[in-house]
Amino acid sequence: MPNETPSSPDAATPTPAATDPDPAPPTPLPEAEAEAQPPAAPAPQGPQGRQAPRRGDKRGAPVDTTACAAELKARFPALFGGPPKPLKLRVQADIQERAPGVFTRAALSAFLHRHTTSTGYLIALTQQGQRLDLDGQPAGEVAAEHREAAAQEVERRRARRQEREAQMRPAGPGPRAAARQAPQSPQTRAPERRPAAAPPSADEAARRERAQLLRAFESSPLAKSNFCALKGITPQTLDAQLALARAEAAAWMAARPPAEAPARPERPHERREAPRREPRHEQRTERPDHPERPERPERPARPRSQGQAQARSPMKAQGAEPGQDSRPIARHPHAEAAPPARVVQAQALRRLVQALVERSGSSPIEAERVAHHLVDADLSGHDTHGVAMLPRYLENLRTGGLVANRELVVVHDHGALVTLDGQAGYGQVIGAQAMALGIERARVHGVAVLGLANSHHLGRIGAYAEQCLDAGLVSIHFVNVVTQPLVAPFGGSDARLATNPMCVGLPMGPALEPLLLDFATSRIAMGKVHEAQRQGRPLPPGAAIDAEGRPSRDPGVMLQEPRGALLPLGAHKGYGLAVACELLAGALTGGLTLHQPRAAGAIINNMLSILVDPERLGTAAHLAAQAHAFADWVKASPPTRESGVMLPGEPEAASRRRRRAEGIALDAATWAGLLAAGSVLGIEDAALLALAEGG
Repeated sequence: MPNETPSSPDAATPTPAATDPDPAPPTPLPEAEAEAQPPAAPAPQGPQGRQAPRRGDKRGAPVDTTACAAELKARFPALFGGPPKPLKLRVQADIQERAPGVFTRAALSAFLHRHTTSTGYLIALTQQGQRLDLDGQPAGEVAAEHREAAAQEVERRRARRQEREAQMRPAGPGPRAAARQAPQSPQTRAPERRPAAAPPSADEAARRERAQLLRAFESSPLAKSNFCALKGITPQTLDAQLALARAEAAAWMAARPPAEAPARPERPHERREAPRREPRHEQRTERPDHPERPERPERPARPRSQGQAQARSPMKAQGAEPGQDSRPIARHPHAEAAPPARVVQAQALRRLVQALVERSGSSPIEAERVAHHLVDADLSGHDTHGVAMLPRYLENLRTGGLVANRELVVVHDHGALVTLDGQAGYGQVIGAQAMALGIERARVHGVAVLGLANSHHLGRIGAYAEQCLDAGLVSIHFVNVVTQPLVAPFGGSDARLATNPMCVGLPMGPALEPLLLDFATSRIAMGKVHEAQRQGRPLPPGAAIDAEGRPSRDPGVMLQEPRGALLPLGAHKGYGLAVACELLAGALTGGLTLHQPRAAGAIINNMLSILVDPERLGTAAHLAAQAHAFADWVKASPPTRESGVMLPGEPEAASRRRRRAEGIALDAATWAGLLAAGSVLGIEDAALLALAEGG
């Protein structure tokens, strides 16, 4: 019962049982006669197209479901938002029991009738295996009979839509088809065949798919949730693809040459008689049976005006293949304003992010720390943990998964051993406070062990290792992620783990960059999936499987129901590391482990950190000398790529040097997300643009 989803125009109007919102199958089911009824004829229409009162409404008054829907959303928010979801059987009786006297039977029945006969709900029944109760928790499997009945109804509606579309098409072949079908004269020379065009590149194919998706969405009469269900994608995936398609359309429009000014109308006295045109004939070659007929010279092609040249679609201008859709990209009313990718200097981007976080309710100090961490992740080349995460943080702040202005709480303090609670505060602030405390204890005791639990997303874990490296300390960090399962265990076919990162920081002496190893225990991090989705490119081979356990390179398998899973890094080895991170960070610290399905949303991190002072260990000088010798030995290996052999941490250092000089490139979807976040917070686009261009 998420959004109140109107049925599609061709939706059948069955009359379900008063206590059951399930879609009605074509025939009564022997096992659930009270749970479903066969579809009835469409409901009769009253004057002005209003649905006539149902037989059970004795007063015959029209039923208004608007107030009922608003009250249901207020009382049971877990069922609203996102695509439609299968409801628990007897959900109407559960609602009446949980909220006695609030809803009339007629209004509640009308609302559930409208919701459960929508196309989106029927598609949800065919794709999702679990029903949900009023709290959004699983409440039984969808019966096979209901799946089959829903699939038959969806297919029937699709067939009706195709039939109507066929009736709207003009009868008979078009002029071009008729010309092709007409018999040709023996004297007519067959036109020369054009050489087959090269297949489009992967980027071009992805761009065409995005353009087609935009055209379909703009011309579709379906609600957004129904459209997403029909296409099998999530609203987030749809928004990202549409934003990218609109940005590409706007870029193409901006690149076109300016239109030519219309010519001055010709005056009567200036008219000249047009030269007489000779009749056009097909060019014929000289034939043996007509030696006296000279060959007619080929007429030059008539030049096209600039206006005609500009009327071509962008796909034709870029060389669309025969058979490919070459219509121009459909433009949304705001397509011209779709933001292109832009390059922003680090300091300006920090000011922009700080303004957004501070406007959302954080103190200036907290906003500055969050902005510094996110922009530093972008500088280091980890765009997946940079400013692209901010819209999700602000959404979690709105829903309560993240709490602003929280401070670190010490739960147990035993000198070198400290247990901490982050209170679901900004991980960028909580993690930095925890490392500051650990550095202080390691100075005193030579070692510090920190168990940090219940922090919101910590961001790039390498930042905390760098904080320890600046103090001359070695650090090891194990992290687990309490969120929706994302990674399949080795030998399994569905998600049971998260990406569970691990990080090691080691000072290498004054002559070398510190060693910084920061990686997810999955083949790729979830942020890489979102990045691939935003940029419209496939996942690396062997990174993910779909819901059936088959290898897939489509990022959508991780972002839509039924969801697939990422694969562990290095098969059983990465899986073993992920299990170790889960128990060390989630259990030993006093936090939670991931042991049951969770809804997508807030990200809670737990982290076990071990800090060692090599000076107190008495091996600081020896560590530097041996590290230098080892680095020279490893880097002397014959290179197989242009950059040669690099130690962990050197790519991040090189990225920071380059991006500080050149700026940080934000893709169109990331920039659009920042502008959308500012709009929600009441900050005008012009103000954010001024901050971004401040340098």
